[in-house]
Amino acid sequence: MASHHDVSDFQKQVLEASQSTPTLVDFWAPWCQPCVILTPILEKLEREAKGRWQLRKVNVDQHPAISQQYRVQGIPAVKLFVGGAAVGEFVGVLPESQIKAFLQAHLPPTEAERILERALAAWQADDAPQAKALLTEFQGLSECTPASNLLDARLRLFAEPQKAEQLVKDIREGDKLQLEADAIRHLAALLHYPPSTEALPDGPAKPHYLQAIGHLTQQAFGPALEALIEGLIREPNYREGAARKHGVALFGYLGASHPTTQAYRRRFDMSLA
Repeated sequence: MASHHDVSDFQKQVLEASQSTPTLVDFWAPWCQPCVILTPILEKLEREAKGRWQLRKVNVDQHPAISQQYRVQGIPAVKLFVGGAAVGEFVGVLPESQIKAFLQAHLPPTEAERILERALAAWQADDAPQAKALLTEFQGLSECTPASNLLDARLRLFAEPQKAEQLVKDIREGDKLQLEADAIRHLAALLHYPPSTEALPDGPAKPHYLQAIGHLTQQAFGPALEALIEGLIREPNYREGAARKHGVALFGYLGASHPTTQAYRRRFDMSLA
C-alpha cells in the first residue's frame, strides 16, 4: 500500500527537495521484516522533527536502478541527502537513540544551533555579555538543551549558584558534558558555603587558600589561580587537596579554550608534579 513517503520521482522528491530540506531515504522492500520494524521509528522521528527533515521511501523491488546507483546491498538501508548528495548512511535496524545521534551528526545546524555555537564561542573568547545576549536569542528560538543549560549555568554561577546547580542537575555520568557540569556543581557548593577563616586548619597554604577563595568569589580568576598554585607549591595536601580540586573545577568551568585556562593550565599542572 502506497504512502505519502513513497518515491515516484527520485530526482524531484529527493535530490531537488534536499536542496532546501534534508531528506532521509529508507531503501526497503515489503518482504523485509527488519524494514517493517524500522519504518514506524523513522516516521515517529520525522513527526518529532517538525519539518527539519523529511522521510522518503524507495522500494528496491520497484526501483532497482536507483538502488544500484546508490550501492544498496542490504536492506533496510537508510541514506541522508543534503544539498542533492548523500552525506551519511546506516544499514539495518538501529535503536531510536542511535538514529537520533546519526541525524544530529549529519544534519546541517538549525538557525538556533548556529546562534548557540556563537554564544559558546563568545564564552570561550571571554566575552560573557555577548554570550548572554546570544543565549537569550537562542532561548527565544528553541527549547533548552544540555549545552544551552550548561552555558546558562556558567553565566549565572556567581550571582545564583543554586540556580546554576539546578540547571545542570540532569547532566550526569556518561554525558559528554559531565566534567563541565561537575565543575559547576563543585564551584556552586563552594560559593554557597564558603569556608570560614576559623574553620580552616592552620598551615603554610592557609593564607594562599583564603586569598584564592576571595579572588574566586570576585570572579578574579587569574589571581585565584595564582594563589591556588602558590598554595599547592607550599602544601599540596592542604584540606585533602582542596586547592587542586578547586583549580580543576575552575578550568572545567572556564573551558579549555578560555584565555585564563590557556594562561594558567600548564603552571597549575606543573605545581601538582
